[in-house]
Amino acid sequence: MHGDSPLLPESYQAIHLLGKYLEDVSFTKIYSSTLQRAKDTAQGIENELKQSTEIIYDPNLREIGFGKIEGHNFDHLAHDYKEQMYDLRHQLDQYDP
Repeated sequence: MHGDSPLLPESYQAIHLLGKYLEDVSFTKIYSSTLQRAKDTAQGIENELKQSTEIIYDPNLREIGFGKIEGHNFDHLAHDYKEQMYDLRHQLDQYDP
């Protein structure tokens, strides 16, 4: 399970500024995960580039799924999922969502 929370309103301004900063860079391709917020970010940056650039959407670029802890705040997680949070932060190979 992967969360796909929407971008924050202030994120759109940051994306615009990053796109403007990169506008003269000639990219061969842009790679993005298939999560909507990643697609929105890639498209927002591409919109600012002077040269049109193909965006490749790849589900293999998605971040780790957090399973049953997805969407909870860290205070709740630290209290109710101590072992999972320890594994996530200190021994990722042992983390089992």
